[in-house]
This record gives sequence, structure tokens and C-alpha cells, in this order.
Amino acid sequence: MFDKLIGVEERFVEVEKHLSDPKIINDRNAYQTYVREHAELSKIVTVYRQYKLTLGDIDESQDLLKDADPDIKDLARDEIATLNRVKENLEAELKKLLLPKDPNDEKTSSSRSGPVPVGKRPPYLPVIFIGCTAAMQKTVAGK
Repeated sequence: MFDKLIGVEERFVEVEKHLSDPKIINDRNAYQTYVREHAELSKIVTVYRQYKLTLGDIDESQDLLKDADPDIKDLARDEIATLNRVKENLEAELKKLLLPKDPNDEKTSSSRSGPVPVGKRPPYLPVIFIGCTAAMQKTVAGK
């Protein structure tokens, strides 16, 4: 997983360089492609960089365990426990972000607009409509 994250971070830096290239800026299609890729990679890289910072904080806290002061050691133990939970959450988030994307995610669910034909409506819609109509009639009749 971490080899892939290193590759993603390297690609992110490369894409950022392309986005500042005048040739790419002038090519609208290429620029849009890089902007989309940058946005997608940015999500992963942001979490990965936070993960690396958390690992560094854990190392620093472990160094504090060598301190002679017992209060410092207690604080370091508490900090390590908290940071380990953060690390686990970040690892889970990274695994989720690295899952392959569904190619249909970017497609719209329906390309047409307008009312849904009667045969295509979910079966619960008429029940909701009848219930709302009955409640509205009681309200009007009560006035």
C-alpha cells in the first residue's frame, strides 16, 4: 500500500508541475484533464501526508518515553495511544481512497428529465401520495 502511496504522491507533484506549464494551460482539454486528476489525487495525498505527520509525532512521543520524569512518560503514553488511534483511522481512510473507482460514478443516473412513467415508479410512491392527500383533506375539513 505504501509503495502505491509514494507513487500517488509523486504523480501529484508531477500533475502540479503540468498545471503550471503554459502549454498545458493553453490546451483546454489537457488542462481540464490535469485539473480532474489533481482533484482526485489531492484527496489521497492530503490524507497520506497527514498519516506521515502522525507517524513522525508517534516517533517523537516514543522518544519522550526515555525521559526520566514520570509525568512526561505518562503524557507520552497518552499521546501515543491517541496518535495510534489517529493512525488507524488514517490507514482505513487511505485504504478506502485507494479502492478502484467505479467507472459509472461520474455518469449521471438519468440523462432525461420530466415525470417518471407510471410503470417505472417505485411501488411505495402511490401510498405516500394517498397518505399525504388524506392528511391534507383532514386539515382542510377541520378549518
